[in-house]
Amino acid sequence: MNIVFLGGSITWGAGADSYEECWAYRVEQYLRNRFYRPIESFNLGISGTGSRLGVFRLADQVLPCRPDILIFEFSVNDSGPAKQNADDVIADTEYIFRTVLRENPGVRILVLSSAMRNGESCVSTHKKVADHYGAGHIDIQSYFSSLVSEGEYTWDDLLVDAVHPATKGHALYADYVIDWMERNPDFFLKDLTLPEPILPNRYFFPAIVDPQRFVWTGDWADEPYEDVKRHPAANVNSAWTTRQLGAEGTLTFRGSTFSIYHYVGQDGGKLEVVVDDRPAAVQDTYYNCGGDFVCFFNVTDLEYGVHTVRLRNIEKAPGAGAGRISIAGFLIN
Repeated sequence: MNIVFLGGSITWGAGADSYEECWAYRVEQYLRNRFYRPIESFNLGISGTGSRLGVFRLADQVLPCRPDILIFEFSVNDSGPAKQNADDVIADTEYIFRTVLRENPGVRILVLSSAMRNGESCVSTHKKVADHYGAGHIDIQSYFSSLVSEGEYTWDDLLVDAVHPATKGHALYADYVIDWMERNPDFFLKDLTLPEPILPNRYFFPAIVDPQRFVWTGDWADEPYEDVKRHPAANVNSAWTTRQLGAEGTLTFRGSTFSIYHYVGQDGGKLEVVVDDRPAAVQDTYYNCGGDFVCFFNVTDLEYGVHTVRLRNIEKAPGAGAGRISIAGFLIN
C-alpha cells in the first residue's frame, strides 16, 4: 500500500520539533499499525506551494508513487488564490483528483483543511470538490477554533505563527485525523466516483519545462542544489542560475498559462518578467528563509497560442553581494 501526502509546509512538518512529531508521520504510523501489509509512505509536502503547482507535479512526482491513499492538504496556501477566484482552486483541485482517479480508480482521497489563526483557510472551496467526488474531508480549522473558543487551548499553544502547528498542534492534527478514520471505516472500503466535472477542464498537457530549452544571455549555469527539505521524489536537484545583474532570457512557448518555479531565499534578487506586450512585472525572490523553490509568479489568463516571455535579473538582494535568480522550471499548459 502506498500513502502519498501532497501539500504545503504543514504537510512537510514545519513547526514540529522533529519530523517524527509532525502530523503526517504520526498518521503514517497509525496506518502501518492498522493494515497488516507492507506500506510505503511518500511525504511530498513543499513549503509555500498550493494546488496549482500540484497539478504540474503530478506526472513526474505523484503518479510514479502509485498512491492507494492520497492525503491532500493545500488549504492555507490556496486561501489567497481562492479569495481572488475560487474557480481557479476548484479547477486545480479537480484536475488532481481526476488524474489520480483515472490512474488508480481504487485510490482513496482524504482532504485536510488545515487551520489558520485568522480562520481564512479555504475550507469551503476544498470541501466542495471533496464532496463532489465522495472524498473524505477533515476540517481542522473548525476543530482548532472550537478548542480556542472553549478555552481548552490558546492559538499560541496550537500554532507557532499564523498558520504552522506547534508540536502540540501537530499531535492534535494527527489525533483528529486518526479519530476520523476510526469513525469512518467506509473511507477505506468505498470506491470514489468520477462524475462530470464541476468546471470545464483547464489543463491538457501541464508540464514543468526545463529552462535550458530556451534562449539565455549572460552568465547562467546549471547549478546543483542540495534539497534537504523534501522527500527524494519531490527534490529539486539543480536549477538554472545567475547572479549577474542584467542577465536575460527569452522564452517562446505554445500554451495558455505560464508560471515560474523559482528559488526564494536571503540571497534572492528581483526578476523582471514581460509576457508578450503586457506591462513589466517584478518578482522579488528575496525571502527570509534558508532557501526553497516555490511558484509565486503565475499568469493564467493567456489565450491559447504562441507567447513570448522576457526575463531579466534587475536587482540585488537586500544586504547581499549578489542577486541570485534560480529557476527549476517553467509551468506551461
